[in-house]
Amino acid sequence: GRLMELTGNNQNCDSSLPSDFLQEANKLKLHDPTIWYVWSYKNQSIFGQPVNLAEEFFTLLDNTKIIIENGCEVSILDLVETLLAHPEEVEIRIK
Repeated sequence: GRLMELTGNNQNCDSSLPSDFLQEANKLKLHDPTIWYVWSYKNQSIFGQPVNLAEEFFTLLDNTKIIIENGCEVSILDLVETLLAHPEEVEIRIK
């Protein structure tokens, strides 16, 4: 639910997935598609379509920009990547 909310997929979306979609996901050996997908009716289609919440979350992180100390604008995804690769080079202060 929280991932749906963060990515803006908590309206006109359903966390219950159609059985035919689940069958195909299982054939592809996707790890627990009920965690990573919702069914979206945002385009007003009666059939809807799957939305990958992980992909939407990474897009959100990449599109959300912050200003760092030297005035440069970076995405939150850039910051996370730097934290993972070189945590010793990052100091975070919150106003």
